Amino acid sequence: MDNAGRIVWRVLFGVVMAVMLLGVFLIFLGAQSKFATGEEAQALVNDLSYICFSAFTQQQSTYRLPPSVGEANYELRVENNVFVVRITSGSLRGYEYRSIVGADLEVHSLPLPGGTLYTQGRFDKVIIAAEPIGPPSQEFGGSAASHPPNFYFFARENQREGAAVVASYFYACERYPDGENLDILGYRWTGENLLVQVSSGDELLMG
Repeated sequence: MDNAGRIVWRVLFGVVMAVMLLGVFLIFLGAQSKFATGEEAQALVNDLSYICFSAFTQQQSTYRLPPSVGEANYELRVENNVFVVRITSGSLRGYEYRSIVGADLEVHSLPLPGGTLYTQGRFDKVIIAAEPIGPPSQEFGGSAASHPPNFYFFARENQREGAAVVASYFYACERYPDGENLDILGYRWTGENLLVQVSSGDELLMG
């Protein structure tokens, strides 16, 4: 083979290697993008659950929804006190990410991506809406209401313990995403540390 032939083969070999490396790089970028999208979607539903669960001890709070998760579009819905983010574009289209709220939700409306979610604790439930929530007197015409839930009084009088219970609940949700009927059994102080017991059904997960 003369010099011209060897040069041609070297050029062809270089082109093939460049194409292969480009393919590997694109696959890597796709995997990274897919992972980031799923991670952001799960973080979003976890944040929404935390905001709603914490609404029992707060006044009206707001949460600004991101316009997208990763590089994908999404839609938000609520099913039986569970926030659901469904991916509607990209390689994860059709995937759903969920997070349970440890409270009864009353859904007035839900914002679109990029909108603002309003939450307000209302006695034995949490109201969520896409617009500011009016005070009880406007919503119910000034009628008498039932007493707040027990956790409201507990968290108000025991702020450190209440914060630990909320944090433990959502830590368990993240660590045991397949756990069903997560529940706080109780807590106890061990020196300077607070131990919170969390169960799923009949199984003790933490504490």
